[in-house]
Amino acid sequence: MRVVLLTAGSGEPLVFLHGGGTFHGFDFARPWTSRHRVIIPYHPGWGESADAPNFTTLHDYVLHYLDLFDQLKLERFSMVGLSMGGLLSATFAIEHARRLRKLVLVAPPGMHVPDHPAADLSRIPPEQIPSYLVEDIRVITPHLPLQPSPEFHESPARNAKPAASDAPWLG
Repeated sequence: MRVVLLTAGSGEPLVFLHGGGTFHGFDFARPWTSRHRVIIPYHPGWGESADAPNFTTLHDYVLHYLDLFDQLKLERFSMVGLSMGGLLSATFAIEHARRLRKLVLVAPPGMHVPDHPAADLSRIPPEQIPSYLVEDIRVITPHLPLQPSPEFHESPARNAKPAASDAPWLG
């Protein structure tokens, strides 16, 4: 499967697994490159990575990343997972803890608290989703299109993220 990944920096490897959208780009990871070789793969079906219609479970993605990390010769590395990438990172860590030096989870979904149910983002009108992602909408507004196309709303996995050229410090 064709996987597009961004990488920059040198030092101990640090893998970042993104969440359900990458429209915000990856500039936040720039400071990490001073101490780490930062590796940011687009999940199958995101960005320019190939689709994976046969992936039906989280475990399919874990196996995908296990193969990818083997191909990249990453024996031990640190991992950061954001949102959906946090859930994926946690699952990877449970199944393959020996591969990880450190694990950082940022807002991973999956906690079931009956008094505070999580919103089902698939049932929320697209124009309202940004308000569910951040406390202060001003944080995310610069990264949203002024006039979203129908494709932006229909296929966030493909269209709600920048191309690699939007992050020129990664190559």
